[in-house]
Amino acid sequence: MRFFFRNKKSESDLKLISFLVKKLGYRPKNLELFHKALTHKSYSNLRDDIQSNERLEYLGDTVIDLIVAHFLFEKFPDRDEGYLTKLKSKIVNRNMLSQIGAELELAEHIKYRTGRSIRVATIEGNAFEALIGAIYLDSDYETTKKIFNNYIIRNYVDLNQVLEQDLDRLMARTRSRPLPSGMVTSTAAGVMAGIALVAGLLLLAPGGLLPVFLGGATLAWYLGVYTPLKRRTPFALLAGGLCGAMGPVIGWCSAGGAATDYRVILLAGLLYLWQVPHFWLFQQRHQEEYRGAGIPILVPRASGTSPTPLCRLWIIALLAGSLLPPVYGLIGTGLLAWYGMALLALGGLALVGPERIRFASLNLLPLLLPLVLFVQGW
Repeated sequence: MRFFFRNKKSESDLKLISFLVKKLGYRPKNLELFHKALTHKSYSNLRDDIQSNERLEYLGDTVIDLIVAHFLFEKFPDRDEGYLTKLKSKIVNRNMLSQIGAELELAEHIKYRTGRSIRVATIEGNAFEALIGAIYLDSDYETTKKIFNNYIIRNYVDLNQVLEQDLDRLMARTRSRPLPSGMVTSTAAGVMAGIALVAGLLLLAPGGLLPVFLGGATLAWYLGVYTPLKRRTPFALLAGGLCGAMGPVIGWCSAGGAATDYRVILLAGLLYLWQVPHFWLFQQRHQEEYRGAGIPILVPRASGTSPTPLCRLWIIALLAGSLLPPVYGLIGTGLLAWYGMALLALGGLALVGPERIRFASLNLLPLLLPLVLFVQGW
């Protein structure tokens, strides 16, 4: 009976155990380590028999540094030391650790002296480091690494966002955007993106489940496939172009049309064919910025003024595909001659015109078919 009461957990013990299991998937062996990890020095200064989390914070900082370095080393096997160091600094920094501490709601569990000029965000970041140090002492490196990778990086570190933010800062045309310029925090950007996503899916909902599914799948493909690929290969647009082509299909299905209707498939196919040479020419225009940011680009000819043969091939494929709408009866005889002449003129300029005219002509091509369809009242 005495043994039972001696080992009975207090309410604060049970609350801490529940927190660790729910948020980090870890059941502690030495609970005192974790109480210490959540004790700020402003609280420990009140009593001589209580230690603060500063030593555990020091240890946790080192362990986190090693785990993240290990994670990036394995995830990016082709990147050099400078790139990995820069990327690690985007994850292991005071702002990011404080943000993770806030996401974990550590303030509810930290013991600190109220009424002092203490920044809660700072002590949350410090306590998070101390918690990782406590897990390391209570278990081992492999366990700590597994918890950090599975529960922290997966749930609280948006690696795509870190990568994109890093790229945007490197390029002049994007560094003034709200996120890379610091006007908007990563947390605020995530909240706004979440609200926009939910609002968009709700707008699609009246059209049925198919438009909602296609919208969600398009976003998942963009973030999960295209975004990582564009840092590895100039042919990432072959995957990313699918996202841009899905717009007409989603709209068509929302209006009650079938996703298998040849008319919308034709329109989406032409949009897909257009995106690839459009972006390759755009990269050629800003090639120094893309190279400086470490993004692979389709290397242009030595003159730097003409598209590559592969890019020309895509433009020719686009022009050939643009001949299909009349074949399938989508364009009436009254506008057929006008459509053919406009297609020939824009296509020719896109292939052999000066750089500015070539780029502008290519950008006008996807507007040609919708304009003709609108004029003839289709």
